[in-house]
Amino acid sequence: MPLHSSKYTVPPLNLLLVGRVARRFLSLSVFALLLSACQSVSQRQTEELSDKTLINQDLHFESLKAIESWKIAGKLGVITPEKRTSVYLNWAQNKDESDIKMTNILGVQLARVRDNKNGAELESDGKVISDSSAEGLIYQITGWFLPVSQLKYWIKALPTQNDQFDSFESGLVSSINADCINCDVWEISYDNYKQINGQWLPHKVRLSNDTLETRLNFTISKWMF
Repeated sequence: MPLHSSKYTVPPLNLLLVGRVARRFLSLSVFALLLSACQSVSQRQTEELSDKTLINQDLHFESLKAIESWKIAGKLGVITPEKRTSVYLNWAQNKDESDIKMTNILGVQLARVRDNKNGAELESDGKVISDSSAEGLIYQITGWFLPVSQLKYWIKALPTQNDQFDSFESGLVSSINADCINCDVWEISYDNYKQINGQWLPHKVRLSNDTLETRLNFTISKWMF
């Protein structure tokens, strides 16, 4: 009985090249579509301030008040007559509970402050100390005046009850002159607003206090809420 053998025919070289090019083109097209989708989501979540931006200030303040739980990541620069210092900052706020972590450029934790209605504690260099307020603890360890109890509002560009403030033409707050108990005459200015998930929030916050000879510069890289 004759034997029948099957023989594989190699496609011509030009067909192989066409197939490879087509597959590569398809892969690049899919990647481009995915990248475009990611950029669209990013643009919806973060929007830059433009000259045409106008807000209803009363509604804006109400929406800021409603954000009681938030997180920021960024950098804090502290300027005093004695020296200039900067740390990386991660601040989580949940209503009246604050959790502030300060690290160096290598990510090593320098200090962690937890504050709530029952008091505050600071962890640094393996030791934990307690006080009635976060402000007192931070001053003990660093010598910095950091108005934590008010910053949970000011960092969002939200004036407290008696604060005086000025606004940009958009209606967003440009500066605040503090007027509250134990506020020590802080002046706060704002810049680099971006819209995060529908909410306009500042990404540069500067506090100055001539009496205390202190400047605090917050550069916020990320808002989460």
